[in-house]
Amino acid sequence: MNRQLECRHLGPETSVILVDLLRQAQPYVGRASSGPGQALSTKIVDTLALIGQAEQCSPAVADVLAERQRQIHVEGFSLEHDDEHHKGELAIAAACYAEEAFCQLQDPDRLPEISQIVPSLWPWEPSWWKPSLDARKNLVKASALTMAAIGVIDRAIERELLELSHD
Repeated sequence: MNRQLECRHLGPETSVILVDLLRQAQPYVGRASSGPGQALSTKIVDTLALIGQAEQCSPAVADVLAERQRQIHVEGFSLEHDDEHHKGELAIAAACYAEEAFCQLQDPDRLPEISQIVPSLWPWEPSWWKPSLDARKNLVKASALTMAAIGVIDRAIERELLELSHD
């Protein structure tokens, strides 16, 4: 189980303490106008926003948001990186994880080795295919990748509108 999911189950007292510590730390690291201090301050603000969102939504939505943040902050897949995949690669990757979840739900006794077979539509190197043996986790990955794909489309539309407004 990943750290983000474990934290959600620590209880409301721990959440209150974590939020308080983050709020106390932010002014100290936020003094930097650039560099690591600025980056840490931004992550603190993002984390506080996520905690607020997670407290107001279902566990499924909270897990999808947490996975999306993991993709960005742990895997390093920035929005700019996502925008390089503007031909549907994120959408087809999401579909591959959703299909894996479907297969697992259809056949609970399925051999775990079958999950490791890279789908023929997988858009990237085989080493990036990392399915879980848990159908729910694969659906969370699929949903987070779908969010990323939607973001790519939304930013492309924003850029197009911005270009039109400058004409």
